[in-house]
Amino acid sequence: MIVHASIPVSDLCKNADFYTKILDPLGLSPLVKCPATRGIGKHYPKFWLNGGGCDGRPGDSQGTMTNYIGAFILEPDGNRIEAVTFPS
Repeated sequence: MIVHASIPVSDLCKNADFYTKILDPLGLSPLVKCPATRGIGKHYPKFWLNGGGCDGRPGDSQGTMTNYIGAFILEPDGNRIEAVTFPS
């Protein structure tokens, strides 16, 4: 289980506005507003936006493929966000 996710952004205010709009249909709203971070969630911030930098070099990853339904968006910093659901 993932408790929360955090992503670095170059423009905190611009990205906070963007994510607030796209997460609203899921019932998520801004809960924490500090100078260097924003927390979005329902009862507890589960999605965080922060300023940031490199957290390690890219490398090979291994995963298991399965059928799923996905939707993709590009956010203001160019990050590709994927929302998925796995059919039962």
